[in-house]
Amino acid sequence: MKTVNSLRRTFVKVAMIAMAAIGSWHNMYAQDVVVSPETGKFVAALTKGSEVGFGYGWSSLWRHDQLPLSLTVADDGALNSGGEFRNPAGNLLKKDGGTFYISGGVPYDGYIILSMPKGYRITSYEIVLVNDNVGKDIQGLDIAKITKSFYETGSDFDYNKPKATATAPNGNTVMDWRNQENTEYTIRRTATSKDDMGDHLYFRVHHNYSGFFVLTVKSFQITFAADNDVTINVRPTADSNTKVSVTTSPFDVGSSDLGPIKPNKKNGKTYYSYSYANVKSLKANMTLFQKDAVSAGVATEGVAEVNK
Repeated sequence: MKTVNSLRRTFVKVAMIAMAAIGSWHNMYAQDVVVSPETGKFVAALTKGSEVGFGYGWSSLWRHDQLPLSLTVADDGALNSGGEFRNPAGNLLKKDGGTFYISGGVPYDGYIILSMPKGYRITSYEIVLVNDNVGKDIQGLDIAKITKSFYETGSDFDYNKPKATATAPNGNTVMDWRNQENTEYTIRRTATSKDDMGDHLYFRVHHNYSGFFVLTVKSFQITFAADNDVTINVRPTADSNTKVSVTTSPFDVGSSDLGPIKPNKKNGKTYYSYSYANVKSLKANMTLFQKDAVSAGVATEGVAEVNK
């Protein structure tokens, strides 16, 4: 094949049937999954600068034990090319049973991503939150008496244009600052079309005053399907007028490569963790090749007698 110096881009639609790797799952549609300490593991991250959660033993990532489903948290909305956080924060902690904490603040909002790789799409979710930690000391954090609201947003984390808002049964969307509430705030949404929700969902906890906040996640349920198309740019990484028989184009999978998990130390505290400095977008390759460019099952340049 011949590559030319052109701005034209060619795209290939690839149906990634990723569920084939999990033999126990036969129906790819409307699968249910729960985000919980009982269905996955919390993983700490060595965090950037003055972030304090790492030192208190909080985690930055939850990952499902069997599925490629992740929940990550941060103190800012900076994203890498795969739509994942550049700067994770220690804002997750197991509570008891199937519940866990999400924290943040002083002075930052809380940023949250629920993600699956490309080829999957989230079709619905329901999160039940309880604002029952005001005035407490939880794992090193003195929880302030501040109001807060929980939003689903776009990837820009603009809470002024929310896709959904956590709401109490009486319609209240602002969580009280004066005392510990037992009120449940529920946020939910269901996809209205195949392209509605995608493989990444973005959430933000917004507050108006400085201080730490901690919310209890009482339940977190999602449904998903593995029937999404993946659009891949197969333009070669370098333009050339030379004919080739094999060309490879890298693309973002839509997940993060965390790098090594090992003991990391910060401010005198050491935990097994990944490092924010090593987090990068996970890549895969799309390879196009001539039929006669294959040797021992591998497409290899120089095998074909004539490059087309």
